[in-house]
Amino acid sequence: MQASREVFWNISYHFLLYPLAIVAVGLFVYGFYRRIRIWKLGKSQQITGSFGQRLKLLLIFAFGHARILKEKYPGIMHALIFIGFAILFLGTVTVSFDYDIWHLLLGQSSFLVGDFYKIFSLILDIAGVLAVIGILIAMFRRFVQRPQGLNQSADQSLALIWILFILVTGFMVEGARIAATIPKPSWEIWSPVGMALSDFFPTGTLGWYQWLWWIHMLTALGFIAYIPYSSRLRHIFTSATNIYLRSQKPMGELSAIDIEHAETFGAGKINDFSWKQLLDLDACTSCGRCQDQCPAFNSDKPLSPKKVILDLLDNLNKKSSQLIKGESLEGEAPLVGSAVQADEIWACTTCAACVEACPVFIEQIDKIVELRRDRVLMDGDFPNELNQTFKGMENNFNPWGIGFSSRADWSEGLNIKRLDQGQQAEYLWFVGCAGSFDDRIKKVSQSFTRLLNSVGLDVAILGAEEKCCGETARRLGNEYLAQTLMEMNVEMFNELGVKKIITFCPHCFNTLKYEYPQFKGNFEVVHSTQLLAELIQTGKLKIKPNNSPKITFHDSCYLGRYSNIYEQPRQVLKAISGNGLIELKRNREQSFCCGAGGGRMWLEENLGQRINHLRTEEIISCQVKTVASACPYCLTMITDGLKDKDAIDSIDALDIIELVEKNLSS
Repeated sequence: MQASREVFWNISYHFLLYPLAIVAVGLFVYGFYRRIRIWKLGKSQQITGSFGQRLKLLLIFAFGHARILKEKYPGIMHALIFIGFAILFLGTVTVSFDYDIWHLLLGQSSFLVGDFYKIFSLILDIAGVLAVIGILIAMFRRFVQRPQGLNQSADQSLALIWILFILVTGFMVEGARIAATIPKPSWEIWSPVGMALSDFFPTGTLGWYQWLWWIHMLTALGFIAYIPYSSRLRHIFTSATNIYLRSQKPMGELSAIDIEHAETFGAGKINDFSWKQLLDLDACTSCGRCQDQCPAFNSDKPLSPKKVILDLLDNLNKKSSQLIKGESLEGEAPLVGSAVQADEIWACTTCAACVEACPVFIEQIDKIVELRRDRVLMDGDFPNELNQTFKGMENNFNPWGIGFSSRADWSEGLNIKRLDQGQQAEYLWFVGCAGSFDDRIKKVSQSFTRLLNSVGLDVAILGAEEKCCGETARRLGNEYLAQTLMEMNVEMFNELGVKKIITFCPHCFNTLKYEYPQFKGNFEVVHSTQLLAELIQTGKLKIKPNNSPKITFHDSCYLGRYSNIYEQPRQVLKAISGNGLIELKRNREQSFCCGAGGGRMWLEENLGQRINHLRTEEIISCQVKTVASACPYCLTMITDGLKDKDAIDSIDALDIIELVEKNLSS
């Protein structure tokens, strides 16, 4: 006798399973139809990228768990549940195809027989065990360990208990069926879990098997029907969808507002977000990874990226019925002040640690910026200290508000070409506001000039004609001012025939490279660390190695996470220090923000701990002599932190440019 199993063996009224399944699937489809209608309440947004690109992302990050597994414990836990359930689902589909289509419709003999059936049964048992282990780990983590990042809700607890119940009753059905079969078939050893459980059921008795079969089936069908109505279970599909539809643009590129035609600016109401941004909200798994990495949250400020997303989702769920009926939200309270608080949105440094950490590619920053845009442009509601910042950019084209005519004063006595004086050059060096007006950063500008002259690079500056790149205004939500500055710069660059731009400010780099193309500003943009690494590699800059290993490097958020420039700064530093570069505990993609991004450079830090103090403490703990950076904001914040921690005399804070000049071979 061949190894096999009758699908509905001794199950009375099994035909009822089909209408019940139709009902469950109908509720499932209707539930997601409702969610899609809710997403479509948002504004239009174009999705770019080919099917092949998106399928690759889906395979790597959804099925391959590439980001989820970066945190080993919860990553392995989730992988066990996913792999187990995926195999069990495929097994169920295989059984259904074999019985309902292959056998009943096509009249063929079952293919789930013999050795194939034995292996099939063993694989399903292993998959079920993996899923049970994953669920038990998840329950231990949620109910016993209770990490801060996890939300404790009835829905999430119910999901785990429900899944475990389905898995356990599935094994019990198997065990009861084996016990009820007389004699026990020899091939049931290929169902080891069921075989072991069969000893707990009375031999030759069908009652336990029949009751458990119906309990298992009804519970499983109820689970399928419940998925789209559960915020916890819905992510099984919304997260994968969000990964497939993830933005293909650079992480640092914010969308532009059509200032001339837009009726509203930013997101004052939930339907002011795009449909993809609303899908983002539904894709959240509440895992808390974004919150764990957020410098604002970790310095005791009111911002939690996870909470912002979930609060916006809560608002979406509350307002969706009203919007679907065609009712307006006009006259209702804006999102900031009702769903989200002002202190939350202004605490964000736009460091992108949350975006980098999110396993399902939710973009928290663009939503915070949209909320800022609404406050700044629609109501003029922003922190008082920004009045001076915005005024400085409007009148003198820099956030310090220093007279624009003095923008190139730092270059007096240095041999540097000036495009504003009619000279021409291969490269425009966009110095930036910090390099032009901040006393400490002006020293970096002077050092860079000497380095560029030493290799004979054909470079020029704009002098007094250079204007703020617009990055600060844009991140602070003043899109109108940002676009004004950007368009003025682009017009001037194009008139001067600029093709290549160098800058040592990652904020300028990000804006010039990724956002200026929105305004017909298409230039080749190079960061100073990229240029220095190339000059050293080609031998144009010769470095005298310093054998002291006491150097560490702080990864700038806008250079690292935003632009993926990690290797070039390290190549330069290793040329200086040999292999003695000491990495900070949080480095590269996990680097901890200095606290100045997102316009925070111009805001007082009155809540919680100072972010730069937390980073400075990490630097001090490395027992280094020098901390290198490649960003004017980072250099400023780290220098201030070293002063505040009384470590400025024992640790030098230098830009990589300054370190290269100090270690040039004579």
